[in-house]
Amino acid sequence: MKYIGIDIGGTNIVAGLIEKKDNDYFVIKKESCETRAKDGVENIENRIKNLYDKVLRKTNTHSNDINWVGIGVAGSVNVEKGIVGYSSNLFIKNWKLKENMENILKKRVVVLNDADAYAYGEFVAGSVRKANNALVLTIGTGIGCGIIINGSLYSSSNFAAGEVGHMIIEYNGRKCNCGKKGCFEAYASATGLVNMTIEAVNKSQNPEEEYIFKLTKGLKRVSAKTAFDAKKNNDELGNQIIKNYIGYLGTGITNLVNIFQPDKICIGGGVAMEGEYLLKMLREFVDENKYEVYPFKPVDILRARNCDTAGIIGAVAIGEVKV
Repeated sequence: MKYIGIDIGGTNIVAGLIEKKDNDYFVIKKESCETRAKDGVENIENRIKNLYDKVLRKTNTHSNDINWVGIGVAGSVNVEKGIVGYSSNLFIKNWKLKENMENILKKRVVVLNDADAYAYGEFVAGSVRKANNALVLTIGTGIGCGIIINGSLYSSSNFAAGEVGHMIIEYNGRKCNCGKKGCFEAYASATGLVNMTIEAVNKSQNPEEEYIFKLTKGLKRVSAKTAFDAKKNNDELGNQIIKNYIGYLGTGITNLVNIFQPDKICIGGGVAMEGEYLLKMLREFVDENKYEVYPFKPVDILRARNCDTAGIIGAVAIGEVKV
């Protein structure tokens, strides 16, 4: 059986041909492009169609061979109607994504939140496979979270569960894309880390003498990886940036541990590419700050197995349980 999975993020759109064999999912080919959300909904829909056609063309697959299309999208999604109610990172409200894309692609389309799709992908084919209770965080442009409770994906009464990126961790803090201040993702997303890096270098007394300044080419090239690379090279400013970043990210995760007490927490997205280097610091922070419960079962903090494909796998797989 073949499917097309699509992940619409704040920065990029990814589409992939997925084949299911022996109850496992295999990504045969994937393509991506920039989202360019500020260009509007019609632009995004055209980009999805172009990627869909490109994947089919490059795999010599006919559209008739595709069972359905699964789409994960950043924002709150009414999964029954396939409507994106609101997305702060896509600057969209009340987007009839399912209806529009079914008209364009002439295929059945299933739509859900991108973090839920990512979590479900890790649940059916990744690091939290068959876990009873788990949280899967995606740390990229923003922060999303898919919630697995009693072996099922939880979406809540208004389909917006898991918007942990917008829980407040700093009263009256940094402004978030959602318009509020002090949101978790304003500090602990990849975007938050980039902003933190730029601010730290700008405030430094002698930035040109610091290794991190050389890495950024005088702030001409900054990514979420920059501060980690600086820390690995014993840069004092890089070390301080990462210490602060782990404090913010760890605080949010500690809150989630205290609320949900999951078996596993899985970290995905761009920041997760730091692997064990990141996870070791996170585990130590959470262990020091979580509320102690007795008898206590340790929470496993893991990296996503399908780090760059979980979203498209989950968007497709959920079609088996969603009408």
